[in-house]
Amino acid sequence: MTVTASPAKSSRRLRSEGVHTPLLRRFNIHRRLTVCFMLVITLMLVGDGVLLWQSHLIRTQMERLNGVSEELSEVLRVHADLLSFYERLGVSARAEDSAGLLRESEKLRAILLEDIERTRSAFRNLPAEVKADPTVLPTLESIDGTLLSHLVAIRMLTESGEWEAVRTRLDRQIRPLESLSSQLVNSIAQEVSAQRALASFNIERAQHRVLLTVPLTGCLTLLIAALSGWAITRSITEPLGRLVEGSSALARGEFQHQVLVVGQDELAQLGKVFNITAERLQSLYEELQQLVDFVPQVISVLGPDGKWIYANRVAREYTGLTLDEYRSVDVIAKAIHPDDAAKMGAVRERGLSANFPFEVEARLLGKDGVYRWFLFRYNPLLEHGHARRWYVSGTEIESRKQEEDRVRKENVRLEERTRIAQELHDTLLQSFLGASMQLGVALDGVSADSPVKPRLDRILQLMKAGIEEGRKTLQGLRSPESGPSDLALALSGVQQELAVQPGIDFRITVAGKQRPLQPPVQHEIYRIGREALVNAFRHSRAKSIEVELEYADSDLRMRVRDNGCGIDPQVLHKGRAGHWGLAGMRERATRIGGLLKISGSPSDGTEVTLSVPGGVAFLG
Repeated sequence: MTVTASPAKSSRRLRSEGVHTPLLRRFNIHRRLTVCFMLVITLMLVGDGVLLWQSHLIRTQMERLNGVSEELSEVLRVHADLLSFYERLGVSARAEDSAGLLRESEKLRAILLEDIERTRSAFRNLPAEVKADPTVLPTLESIDGTLLSHLVAIRMLTESGEWEAVRTRLDRQIRPLESLSSQLVNSIAQEVSAQRALASFNIERAQHRVLLTVPLTGCLTLLIAALSGWAITRSITEPLGRLVEGSSALARGEFQHQVLVVGQDELAQLGKVFNITAERLQSLYEELQQLVDFVPQVISVLGPDGKWIYANRVAREYTGLTLDEYRSVDVIAKAIHPDDAAKMGAVRERGLSANFPFEVEARLLGKDGVYRWFLFRYNPLLEHGHARRWYVSGTEIESRKQEEDRVRKENVRLEERTRIAQELHDTLLQSFLGASMQLGVALDGVSADSPVKPRLDRILQLMKAGIEEGRKTLQGLRSPESGPSDLALALSGVQQELAVQPGIDFRITVAGKQRPLQPPVQHEIYRIGREALVNAFRHSRAKSIEVELEYADSDLRMRVRDNGCGIDPQVLHKGRAGHWGLAGMRERATRIGGLLKISGSPSDGTEVTLSVPGGVAFLG
């Protein structure tokens, strides 16, 4: 498992980084975003303020321009009234029309009074930015006042009929006023022209400033917004990237990975929580690893390609391979039985490519040099439909395989025994039945007082007993288990089964604690003991027959002893022609891995001893 950094080193690194925390990351994300938005809004307000200020400057220049235009308008109006006054009075004076001159003078007087008031009002209402010529208004008022005094004098001269004096006053005293107003008009016109030029220049400058301020403010706002956004985004994405990297490390099982914590914001707090969680997961993983190591089962972890990543202590101790050897060598070729390696490799290849759980049976080599059967179960850890890890558990099934092998062999034996039973039934037993029937017919024809009749009756009874025994034997051959489950009880019934004459001392003793036997083994032991008892009851002429069953820790022993005439050494060595009892006993003992010993003499009788290993004889 990959280790990135120890918690102690990570903690030292985190403390060292905390000293150099950037200023921006000392604030939480909410404050950063708030500052960024306030800065952008402030820049926009500054830009709007600049535009408003330039608009105010343009409006001020326009008001100034309107003010000087109004000043010129007032001067022109006074000048026009003065020309009109001179012209009308001149016409009436030349016509010596006293009534018309008085009428016109009255009108002109009203106009002059109105002009004086309007001029004063216009100059009072000029904008503050317009600095009017201080001599204009007094000059206009002086002209208006002089005209009024001349108008009074002309009315008096007209009433007295002095027309020459009227015309002289008009030419010599009123005419110069027209020149004075004309000069005032020219002066004001020049000032208005200068003011207009200055206002146009100022307006153009303001427009240039507006054209420069708008894009400059926009660009500056965008630049500052981009820089602040980049800085804030980076202050968020960098710790997020570290958290994503740490999450990927945890997903790979690298629980010692620690993320770099910078600042005091929410992401920094999340990073601290992540590191604490990783440390707790590391502790939990170490705890679970210890539990897995002590599970009495072979457990390993594979990568998606089937390569070994981890093997628990049981697996390492059983095979004698180290963890480095698991990761570097071909474990299947090294630890799996050669007869099972190809099959296991093919099953693994199909299973790993299918991403579904599967299992396979194979013999695993222990460090003691013995192959034992194991059931290997493969379970994938899926991520987005693909196996990221494979967890493999191996359970020893040696006893089950042995049982399966025993059942298979027993089935083969049962089939063979059934075939033999069928052949014996169709041949030997049928022949005995035919002979028995023929003998019965012949016996019916023999007179009751014939001396051979008792002998024939005895022979017929023996044949019937043999036929019955043959049927039982055939029934035993067809059944996988014959006789009672208690071996002593089964052997005790042999005497009654054979219907032997009374007077024989027959005893069965059991030593040790009785234990259940494997059914096939019990059957073979029973058949060996029965054959020994049949020989003792029928052929030994013994007065005492004893069976001893001894249940020891290491083996099961059976002894059958009698005090009869013993067995001929030649028969013991080669057997009796046409008889297969001794040979059958030896073959049965060999099939169950037992040791059979038969001995006998005329003085000591016969002893049959059978010893079967406990691992073969006992259940469990």
